[in-house]
Amino acid sequence: MLVARDPEAPAELIERLSHDPSAGVRCVMAGDARLPVGRLLELLDEPETIGAAAEGPALPLTAMEAILAAAGIP
Repeated sequence: MLVARDPEAPAELIERLSHDPSAGVRCVMAGDARLPVGRLLELLDEPETIGAAAEGPALPLTAMEAILAAAGIP
């Protein structure tokens, strides 16, 4: 989980750890801007990581709008 604090950790490592069996590790990786957008969107579909993925800094605007619309927020 500390890998996300390492500014020199490569995006490939962040992506690989986003597949970790531990939901906690996957959540931490979802909050890393180096995580590829495609993987972040996959984490958005997982019940264990949806909250962390929704807060991901790389989350596209269209995904943010979809989250708000689903919650009934205009």
